Amino acid sequence: KTSKRATAKPQGALSTAQLGIENLRNVSQHNDDIELILQASAPKIIIPESSEDSGYVLVDCGNLELKGFLGTTGMSMSLGLHQLNVGMPLTVRDMYKHGEKALYL
Repeated sequence: KTSKRATAKPQGALSTAQLGIENLRNVSQHNDDIELILQASAPKIIIPESSEDSGYVLVDCGNLELKGFLGTTGMSMSLGLHQLNVGMPLTVRDMYKHGEKALYL
C-alpha cells in the first residue's frame, strides 16, 4: 500500500479527478500497490413518477460499495449493494417515511 500524496491542492471536482489520475500514473511507475474503496448512496427510483397516480413503487437502492486492489500480484474487485428496499406507499407523503418498515415489502 502506498501513502504518497500530491503536493498540489485541487480546486474542484475536475481537478480532483485529474490529480487522482496523476497519482495513479505515479504509483504504477513505482510498482506500488493501490487499494480502492468507494462508498456511495445509491439512487431512489419511483415508478410511476407522476403526481396524478395514486400509488407507486419506490425502489431504494441503499448503499453501493466498491472495493478493489491493484498491485504487482494482480487485481481483485468486489461490488456490494446493501440495504436495498422496495415499497408500495399509497401517497407521496409516505415516500419520506423510510423508517417505517410497513412501507417496504
